[in-house]
Amino acid sequence: MGRAHAMLSCVLGVLLLAGPARADSIDDQVASLGRGRTSKVRIAALVALTSTSDARALAAMCSALGKDSDASVRLVAVSSIGKVLTSTTVAKLRADGIAALKAASTADRDSKVRAAATTALTSAAGPAVLIHDINDDRCTGCDACV
Repeated sequence: MGRAHAMLSCVLGVLLLAGPARADSIDDQVASLGRGRTSKVRIAALVALTSTSDARALAAMCSALGKDSDASVRLVAVSSIGKVLTSTTVAKLRADGIAALKAASTADRDSKVRAAATTALTSAAGPAVLIHDINDDRCTGCDACV
């Protein structure tokens, strides 16, 4: 029992010295993006998240693009997603980002956000990505439908 007690005391001592658990800066920015009271706070969080390739950052950007009520925040989200999607982005994350841009390019209620999403989608994914289904009525003669 003495050895177990000494081990437990040692572990507790290390935990006390380490201090309380704290979220990292990405968690802080994700929280600000999701719960920020003003568009300025949410935009600042997006700008800060753009500097990382962390999966949590991209997920938060995609969520903001789909859910934020402020068009300026959604516009910055488009730009942020476009900047973090690169050829080295993990396939699942890349697919999520492209899906968010596709949805915004066709369904966002703001024309500037739709236009920016279309541009970001073309830049991030290259010309092979379709913004619509093949032979969709909205097609104006892209290479895939012709």
